[in-house]
Amino acid sequence: MYKQGKLKLDELVTNRYTLDQINDAYQDMRDGKNIRGVILLSPVAAESPAVAHEAVTVGV
Repeated sequence: MYKQGKLKLDELVTNRYTLDQINDAYQDMRDGKNIRGVILLSPVAAESPAVAHEAVTVGV
């Protein structure tokens, strides 16, 4: 459904972070700057947000 454009997941992501930015992601979550952040686990995921198995959601 996501690839067909029927499931709008990108709109639910507040921020994307690389693994090197994990501390920033948690701090943003604590500060209320980030509702649903995604930590990208690989460079491939950074180039293509649709690679769900290469990302971890941070937040509620």
